[in-house]
Amino acid sequence: MEIEKSFELAYAPELVWDALADVHLVAECLPGASIIGDLGQDRYKGRFSVKLGPLAAAFEGEVAIERRPDERAGTVSGKGIDKGSSSRASARGSARPVRQGGGDPRDRQPHYH
Repeated sequence: MEIEKSFELAYAPELVWDALADVHLVAECLPGASIIGDLGQDRYKGRFSVKLGPLAAAFEGEVAIERRPDERAGTVSGKGIDKGSSSRASARGSARPVRQGGGDPRDRQPHYH
């Protein structure tokens, strides 16, 4: 399944790129997510808990980050196992802050994918 979402923020793409580089800050913004270890080379050990109605799972696994600073873009991928049910999950997401609009660059709103 693929979900695509873009939205506008009132911040410069440079500021958003700097914030996205802070793995712990990003995890704090995701309910149920936490970083529990640094494995080096942009790899981390993490946890992600989800609850959908009566179903709940707490996945533990690895997160890898691929940064492309020249494009101000990056990809996060992760996979984990719920120890209670042995369920497995994997996910991949990307982010790229870009400036949208025309005219005077000071009037443009950043647009994030």
